[in-house]
Amino acid sequence: MGRGHTMKKKKIALLIPNLANGGAEKMASNLSDILYPKYDVSFILFDGSKIDYPYSGNMINVGLPPLEGKMNKVITMLRRIHRVKQIKKKHQFDMTISFLENANVVNLFSKCGDKVVLTVHNYNSKRNYGFLYENVYRWLMKCFYNKADRIVAVSKMIARDMISNYRILEQKIEVIYNFIDMDNIKKLMQCQSDHIMERLSEKPVVINVGRLYSQKGHCHLIHAFKLVLQNVPDAQLVILGHGELEEELKTLVKNLGMENHVHFMGFRKNPYQWMAYSKVLVSSSLFEGFGNVLIEAMCCGLPVISTDCRSGPREILAPATPMEYETKSVEYAEYGILTPVCTGKHQEESLAQAMVEMLTNETLRQHYIAQSQKRVQDFSKEKATQHWYQLIDSMNQYQIFICGNFGYANNQLDGQTVKTRQLKDQFVRQFGEENIIYSDMSQWKKRPLSMYREIKRHAKNSKSTLVLLGPKGIRLLLPQLVRWKKKYSKDLRYIVIGGWLATVAQKNNILASALKKLDRIYVETSSMQEKLRQIGITNTSVLPNFRRFHYINHIDSHSIQLPIKAVILSRIIKEKGIHTAIDAVKSINQTHGKICITLDIYGQLNKKYAAEFQTLVRRSNGHATYKGYLEEENIQQTLMQYDFMIFPTYYHGEGFPGAIIDAYAAGLPVVASDWKYNREVVDDGKTGIFFEPQNTADLIQKLNSLISNPQSIEQMKYHCLEKAKEYHVDTVLAELIQELRRG
Repeated sequence: MGRGHTMKKKKIALLIPNLANGGAEKMASNLSDILYPKYDVSFILFDGSKIDYPYSGNMINVGLPPLEGKMNKVITMLRRIHRVKQIKKKHQFDMTISFLENANVVNLFSKCGDKVVLTVHNYNSKRNYGFLYENVYRWLMKCFYNKADRIVAVSKMIARDMISNYRILEQKIEVIYNFIDMDNIKKLMQCQSDHIMERLSEKPVVINVGRLYSQKGHCHLIHAFKLVLQNVPDAQLVILGHGELEEELKTLVKNLGMENHVHFMGFRKNPYQWMAYSKVLVSSSLFEGFGNVLIEAMCCGLPVISTDCRSGPREILAPATPMEYETKSVEYAEYGILTPVCTGKHQEESLAQAMVEMLTNETLRQHYIAQSQKRVQDFSKEKATQHWYQLIDSMNQYQIFICGNFGYANNQLDGQTVKTRQLKDQFVRQFGEENIIYSDMSQWKKRPLSMYREIKRHAKNSKSTLVLLGPKGIRLLLPQLVRWKKKYSKDLRYIVIGGWLATVAQKNNILASALKKLDRIYVETSSMQEKLRQIGITNTSVLPNFRRFHYINHIDSHSIQLPIKAVILSRIIKEKGIHTAIDAVKSINQTHGKICITLDIYGQLNKKYAAEFQTLVRRSNGHATYKGYLEEENIQQTLMQYDFMIFPTYYHGEGFPGAIIDAYAAGLPVVASDWKYNREVVDDGKTGIFFEPQNTADLIQKLNSLISNPQSIEQMKYHCLEKAKEYHVDTVLAELIQELRRG
């Protein structure tokens, strides 16, 4: 770098309708503060006349406030898109980060060489804001949000909602919690108070902070507070905020005769003064995006009560519990109290109960004050700053691009998708999430053109591309990937799943030629490698199949007794030979006149084979049971309940079966068909035994030998646990990871 030269700062635009009172607006304000020291920051506001929060950086006022009427809203939206696009062209922003749905749509359609980052602050499936939002914005989200470069969700539940209900790609989403400036909040707490605040603080004060909209559930809070007064007659409810329901809520308070107990103090730029004089903060929201006010109150040393709405409160107050859980009663969570979302009198009673407890039980209140001080550290300015810096700096700087079938589009889980997902997870652990990008080829049929463009973009912008595709995908994409490799001078490697490649390449000259130009091809066994060498493809290495599992160093010492328990874990198609196993087990039990062996079957059921398979199970008369789909994280623990695995495959594309590794990891020997490459995986008499494929009589003989000598199973279990260590993901991928690190 030449003397006197300084690195040019990235130009970041923050796009938002205005900076008026609201959670997203405060986040935008806070974000400008943490980005300003490192980047060239500008605000783009649709209405620059509404500014309640301070900001850092430049201000650009579009000057197009919202208008009433459906047609006017559409026209205004189009004008905003046009105007913002002009602004982007003029200022040449590197990235535009938008806040709230309206600004997100404008950001997407005004893209002009900038990276587009959308932020989502609401659990949108719970929102009900009329025709325009319900029918237009949700459609726009489903159709266009995936075109963004990245989407920031302010909670994990919002991320899940977007994936499940709006078809947003998981790899597009980054969860970054809202943050608070703790030092600034504590400083603002010390500001001089007014006489109203001091007068009210002589009595037990419950405070609520938020816009007076239906979403915030103020009517339920007021009804609940009426019940509180029966137990704490001098209690006061202070509500900070303004909004469209203000007059309606004041009328409700008047009708309930609570005018001396409920106080509407309007919007306050410094709510922390009021929190300092309060006993507890209560949030009664029907739905949320995150719930900024909860962590702000906790920072002020204030215990909090919140409805268990979607989303945010549970992640803040009960992070160790499942996100999807919803309480049905008062829940004394780790960092605060959660109550059911208010829909009627019963839930209002729960909310009232929680408030009474917090106002009358000083021990409980002090407990939550102490807990809140611990929890608030997780939402510090420093942590958020680091996370945002990483996100911004990582855009277009991916180290590794993984192209494979992850099965997310059709909830698919078979050997290929398990291996692909686990490889991705391992690379994320080793290189960091910000350095890994992937394309899920299970979505190809739904959006082939956009997938093609996405793959090209990722291949161009990544140092290395790893391909994990089956026969159809590799014939379709590999020649083009090779051309991009040459054009962009990129590292390109192919990790083969299954034992089919040599056969397909021998019949396809274009594919064979493309394969020879790859930096490396990884096959699962030495036999596969030799077959490729025979047809002139020599740029190969052996990379066995792998799994992530917990190491088990011992097995239960109890002797194996009849009936012995067998299991099948497999994609359920005819060629996996499951019918052979069912027939063998049924025959053995009938011959012995008792249940000598049980057979449980797990796996994803192929639709074309479903009817035949179900008939087969039904006709087994209880000798075989289909247990359904087994989640990846439950495989090892489930398999440990069994004595051995049957693997009766005669599938033509079989490679190195991952199910056998799953068996070894659980200490299960494998009764395997002598098919394809199984001999390279199973040590006969040590980690399993073989039978002739599709030969029921031979399988019966081998199973009977185990029944007559169950101790042999126990002996093999120890060898299986040792063998499993060779196939742990950390061991198998270590060398490949080192190669990629070197360049």
